[in-house]
Amino acid sequence: MADNEKKFVGAHGLETFWTGVKNYYSTGADRKVVDNAAEAAKLKEARYVKLAGDVTGKATFDGTANAVINATVDIKAIEEHEILKLFGKQINADNYESMTDAVAAAPNGSIITVSENTLTSMKANPMIYGNGSRAAFHIGGNVEEVRDLTVEIPEGVVLDFSDSSLRPFDVRDNAVLELTGKGIVKCTPDQVNVFLGKNATLIIDGPTFDNEAGDWNISTNGNNSGSNVWIKSGTFKGRSYFPARGSLRIDGGTFECGQGTALYIKNGSPTEINGGTFRVTGLDASSDTVPGRPGNAWAHNNNGYYGIASAVVVEACNYGGHGNPEVKITDGIFVPYEQNGMKGKGYGILVIDYSNNQADMTGTIVPYQHVEMTGHVSSNTGEPSDGWVYFADEDGADGITGTTPVAL
Repeated sequence: MADNEKKFVGAHGLETFWTGVKNYYSTGADRKVVDNAAEAAKLKEARYVKLAGDVTGKATFDGTANAVINATVDIKAIEEHEILKLFGKQINADNYESMTDAVAAAPNGSIITVSENTLTSMKANPMIYGNGSRAAFHIGGNVEEVRDLTVEIPEGVVLDFSDSSLRPFDVRDNAVLELTGKGIVKCTPDQVNVFLGKNATLIIDGPTFDNEAGDWNISTNGNNSGSNVWIKSGTFKGRSYFPARGSLRIDGGTFECGQGTALYIKNGSPTEINGGTFRVTGLDASSDTVPGRPGNAWAHNNNGYYGIASAVVVEACNYGGHGNPEVKITDGIFVPYEQNGMKGKGYGILVIDYSNNQADMTGTIVPYQHVEMTGHVSSNTGEPSDGWVYFADEDGADGITGTTPVAL
């Protein structure tokens, strides 16, 4: 063989050479080699791939074959409302003489878009329901009137009802309403921006609701049950009050109040707070209407709030016989009101359990202040009595500690 032929081996010759080597070492137990290529395609220890959230499922995977996950969908997460929206239509309320006409023209799943021009017609032609009650927007009331609608309030639109006696949004029995957009809704202090009746569903994603000077901003009614509220995002200036049996889910948003309590959960409703900001920026400075109540001693109040500077209050009192609150808080920002010299001591989250009642805080990973009371007063009786909650200043100069409530 020539010198230059010794330096190069053809492709066929190279393949033949390595085949011979492999055959040699693969014969005989003491000389067998492992096929590393085959082993490299397989995990030493099998693992599983798992889906979590609204879709769940799991499959084992070791690298030797493709894995198929048989997924299970949590049907609770797929709201019928969301499905209806896919088949609904867009309705411009400005094309109708009144909101009554716009709602009548809207099939289930429709999106009704409003503007400040709509505001004029809503004030001039309110919707009438029940025994002559009036609201700017109303759906529901009986089984025959079951409706499922979305109202979009675009960014820049301000629906200001503060100069009228109208309740902006009223959702009654068996109805479903979603409020979307980045607009603003205001109402007069003696009204509530959004109110729910029994078996009503409310979804809020985006708008700002402003009733800072009023008793309530968004509220249910303790005499009703079955209300369901899902707050995805939005801004709520004023008190939010949930005394009715049903469900409450808060995934985000900002709840801000200058009168003592941002969110008040009173009834036996399953509540889940997964995020959001809850902040108290001031205290109720209204005149003292309870005889003998010392100034700045913020007591239990039947108006849907505690004026004791705590961002979120959970009250276990079995109000209306509906049971005690069932609350799970996994995330969020909770900011109480702090003021030097104030007698009302606030907490980020305050849980008040009356005798023989107990709030269920299972699953809550956010710290909260827990206190127990003897006796219960579910509404003002005109006189301080067992069940009223008073807090002193930090140093307890008046004999009442800052962290222990007492009944006067």
